[in-house]
Amino acid sequence: MKCSYCGKEIKSGHGIIFAKDTKQVLYFCSKKCRINSQYRKPQKTKWTEKAREMREERKRLIKKVDTDNMKKE
Repeated sequence: MKCSYCGKEIKSGHGIIFAKDTKQVLYFCSKKCRINSQYRKPQKTKWTEKAREMREERKRLIKKVDTDNMKKE
């Protein structure tokens, strides 16, 4: 299973299971992830998997725009 915040793999018997009132179950690999999930968005935290994906997507879009501009000239 993966951490609900950072996306890191959690070994069986490790981590924290957090159940919300809305019957949603969240899995965390550490206390750091549990606390950060309450106050921060994963996309804005540099060390999370979601932030890395967003960064790569931005790079791809910038590269695509640059190549499109080069073709027009």
